[in-house]
Amino acid sequence: MTAEATPHHIALHTGLMAPYDSNYKMKPPLRASEDAEAVIAGLASGAVDAIATDHAPHAGDDKMQEFEKCPFGIIGLETAVGTALEVLLHPGGWG
Repeated sequence: MTAEATPHHIALHTGLMAPYDSNYKMKPPLRASEDAEAVIAGLASGAVDAIATDHAPHAGDDKMQEFEKCPFGIIGLETAVGTALEVLLHPGGWG
């Protein structure tokens, strides 16, 4: 069995979200900070095998509409390397 995590599920959590901000609408959705910490622990232990971008950007006018109507997706390619290095080189850096 293999598992992967995305940069946004490592670096972001629901405590950082602005209410109904469509930039944070993704599948699977963001969870609590404890869940992001568990994903990081999974990467450190080897239980999570890879960081995959799940890069799914949308044009601004597609995302800037009612939360319920806008598409799921978030950028990931631009943050993947920096997030991975932060997790590997500075554990606990997001506190």
